Amino acid sequence: MTTSPARRAIVLILAAALAAVAACTVAAHNASGASQPSRPSTEVGITGSSGVRAGPGAAQPEADEVSFSDIAEDAWYAPYITHIAGLGITTGYPDGTYRPAQPVTRAQMAVFLVRALNLEPVENPAGRFTDVPPDAWYAPHVELIAELRITIGCNPSGTNYCPRRPVTRSQMALFLAQAFQLPPADVEEPTFEDVDADHYAYQA
Repeated sequence: MTTSPARRAIVLILAAALAAVAACTVAAHNASGASQPSRPSTEVGITGSSGVRAGPGAAQPEADEVSFSDIAEDAWYAPYITHIAGLGITTGYPDGTYRPAQPVTRAQMAVFLVRALNLEPVENPAGRFTDVPPDAWYAPHVELIAELRITIGCNPSGTNYCPRRPVTRSQMALFLAQAFQLPPADVEEPTFEDVDADHYAYQA
């Protein structure tokens, strides 16, 4: 059974991925003296076993001056949410809440990824997917991640994106692997009991 991670879980995973990629990218940049790439580089061998953890007891990022009315300061996920908000990746809701237990839609995930990659959304979406109107608030972001081959849609023909559908944990893994250009995990035995070696997101 696939499950949709709550907004707090999405932020933890994204914060961990950003920390791992940023550390490796900076290391490669300092070693080569080259200009920093627009997308995170995988030339330094970033893998899914980067050692970056997110959750209770994990090393916490420095909290930025961003707060939400429904995020308690002592919540174990609070530093990650404030950190991602401080980076401008998430802005929460107009009423000042973040709604950490609410699922993240595929439309919201597209926006998170484009902001995390520090890229500009497409100015004039061409309507690549039949269920993403060009004037939808998320259309420029969906169009960009499709152009970058981060997503190919939600159906075999690639005509739909399913923007209102919640992101599952397996889809989240694939989105991050594609967005940050992470190489497939080199594992001989499944890490999780409920993810077999033939699962479509196994190596992500």
